[in-house]
Amino acid sequence: MTDLVIDSLDCVYIPFDISHSNPAAYCSVLTRRNRLQYAFDTANSIFRHFGGMRNRLMDLYEQGNGAEWKPGVSDIGYDRFNLTIGPWGTQDQAWWESSRVLFATMTLVVSDTMTILIKGESWPPDDIEQVVFCRMDGVYYRPQQNFLSFFKITHLPRGDANGDQVINIADVMYMMNYLFRHGTPPVTFEAGDVNCDNDHGILDVVYLINYLYKNGNSPGCP
Repeated sequence: MTDLVIDSLDCVYIPFDISHSNPAAYCSVLTRRNRLQYAFDTANSIFRHFGGMRNRLMDLYEQGNGAEWKPGVSDIGYDRFNLTIGPWGTQDQAWWESSRVLFATMTLVVSDTMTILIKGESWPPDDIEQVVFCRMDGVYYRPQQNFLSFFKITHLPRGDANGDQVINIADVMYMMNYLFRHGTPPVTFEAGDVNCDNDHGILDVVYLINYLYKNGNSPGCP
């Protein structure tokens, strides 16, 4: 049985401070890829359903009864992301103990191979660098697992469907097997979306063939 006090969230503070190992490369958190709205551009909302998992806050919005939480103070920069969010109504505070659902999904935009470091920033009153949750009765608590976190990022260009770091006839065959013989999907969606039309199809195969053998344009977006 749900205890509204114990199973509540009154405020969540998420601080990200980002650095990476490749000074010649691009890595940032962009406002346009980390929207704080529910209804506008939901594909880039931090509250989106992602990876087959449901987002708790998007579910509340989709109920259509105004139960979604309202983002409070937020700050998205080149190398930092600060978010403070809380519910407005008492029933909106109920989270449901042990729910395995998403809360927020942030997107990093990178341009090359690198190792990314994500760490927290200090937050009063105790200057502990990590995510902070607050219950409706004022009790603070923190996740068992927290930052520092390291992520190895390998840049795979469009057209490198099999992920071997080379664009050649093997990628053409890989895409053909995927599209027409129930083969393995491209290693990333972007790697298989050669012509940047947000789809995988025969046009991507034709684009690759033109590039490899007919002096066509390089894979990628204009």
